[in-house]
Amino acid sequence: MDIRKKKISNWAQTYSKTCQVIKLKNQNELSEALNFINKKKLNFSIMSSNKNYTDEVFCSKGYIIDITNLNKILEFNYNQKTIVVEAACTLKKLLKIIIPYNYTIGAIPGSEDISIGGAVTNCVHGKDAKYFGCFVENINEITIIKSNGQEVVLKKNEIPKILTFGVFYIIKKIKLNLIDIKCNFVNSKKIIFNDLDEMTQIMSKNNDTFMYGWMDLNSKKIRGYVEIGNIEKNIQIQQKKNTGVLNLIVRYLSNFFSNFIKFSLNKYTLKIINLSIYYSAKLNNEKIISLYDYYFPLKRFPFEKFFRGGVVEIQILIPEKNLKNELINIMNLCGLYKICSYITGLKYQKDQDIDLGFYKKGLSISIVIPKHKARSLNFKYFKEKLSKLIAEKKIYLNLTKDIVFDKNIIDQNDKVNFIKNKKIYDVEGIIKSDFIDRYELNYEI
Repeated sequence: MDIRKKKISNWAQTYSKTCQVIKLKNQNELSEALNFINKKKLNFSIMSSNKNYTDEVFCSKGYIIDITNLNKILEFNYNQKTIVVEAACTLKKLLKIIIPYNYTIGAIPGSEDISIGGAVTNCVHGKDAKYFGCFVENINEITIIKSNGQEVVLKKNEIPKILTFGVFYIIKKIKLNLIDIKCNFVNSKKIIFNDLDEMTQIMSKNNDTFMYGWMDLNSKKIRGYVEIGNIEKNIQIQQKKNTGVLNLIVRYLSNFFSNFIKFSLNKYTLKIINLSIYYSAKLNNEKIISLYDYYFPLKRFPFEKFFRGGVVEIQILIPEKNLKNELINIMNLCGLYKICSYITGLKYQKDQDIDLGFYKKGLSISIVIPKHKARSLNFKYFKEKLSKLIAEKKIYLNLTKDIVFDKNIIDQNDKVNFIKNKKIYDVEGIIKSDFIDRYELNYEI
């Protein structure tokens, strides 16, 4: 067990702090770390791949337990269609094993380096959000460790129906149910829209396996595309051997130009970029792509480095019943307060019973800006208007990506419910993070 001070930054590059970090070599050291922390009567948080937008892994008043090395695939049962992994196993490691056997899982988010444990605690979702739902749907069971060291197995229906943000328990291992696929390729097609009715009709009526979209939020004209995809059988493509050279070249050039791009992006250059994206989608609207590349189209690009001060993503869910009115309202607010979204992603989601989540039936829209823009007076007024809409439950916020709101965004009933559930597992009251301190979701024994 290695204990030392380290400077830690989140993936979004919006939060950085020097912390006391306990890095584990294996599962045996986990018990040792818990005993050490309990004796000192201090707090701790858990970190694995640390691919998060928030201050979720940071524990200013204690230790961070780094479980990065607890990343093994423990069991792959081909016949029973299950796989058991340690919490820090990444999506990349998992998918590279199961896809060649024509298996996958659902709710794959945008980064291949996200850990399975992180995907569970943050209940992530992917391009199949309408068809499949969020990550909890993959789970057969999880083995957890309470803060007093007790080990417990939770079946899927026993897992708390509330976002845990990694502060209920330590996940030791996860058993996932696998999904049969016909082959390893996706037939993908972009459908252009030029008004809100057209966009909402496509997304609400479509039943393809994968569906997500993009819209030009910075244009007076409403335009964008919805990309639909299905895993097709009998597709024969001769794949080029990947030597890794192309990946290295693209990553090097992206890093090289990132400083130039982050200081040159503004409402004028964004108009040109968005116009190029729109017409490119019109011209190249259909393709066949490997499933892995379809999951992670930006894996070669250091996306987070293109934003001054880091990436701030406000991901909002607009329930289906309010869809058109509230989407117009949000677009008007962006125009009024000069909020230029660098990229605006769209997903249509199914309704799921998860408290503190934004898993309602409707459309999610992402407003992505650099952190330095989130310090402006205009953004302050924009945030106040959004807060009011959230309080009235006209829209919902994806808290797992939030770095700009605070305790006032969560109503008292949700806080009480969160703490009630937390007490069941964090019996010592010591699993804490800066993230839940910000929302005042802790309790004292």
